[in-house]
Amino acid sequence: MDIAIQNMKQKLDVNLKKSSFVAGRLIDTYLFGEQHPYGQFSRHEDFNALTRDGLVNFYQQYYKQGQFKIFIAGKLPGNIESLLDTYFGDFDNHVVADKQHVVAPDLQKNTG
Repeated sequence: MDIAIQNMKQKLDVNLKKSSFVAGRLIDTYLFGEQHPYGQFSRHEDFNALTRDGLVNFYQQYYKQGQFKIFIAGKLPGNIESLLDTYFGDFDNHVVADKQHVVAPDLQKNTG
């Protein structure tokens, strides 16, 4: 896990040197607001806070006991339903209340 965290931080550092990456993050923040999921981004502190127990709990809450949907596309094998059942059939699919995310664009930014 330490190696994965180190790799994620290094990749973030490389991307933060790219103007298109930084601009994309800023645009999303300006369009949706900092509290919206599209306006929030990974930081070194986020990676430092990761723990194995935290990841296992997240997996249990949002995958094993949450509601999930699988989208598939492309040229699919004839046995796609049995494949999906084999690999995902033991997941419970509970109804989870929809979260409402407020879109709060930054109206003070100069658009032209």
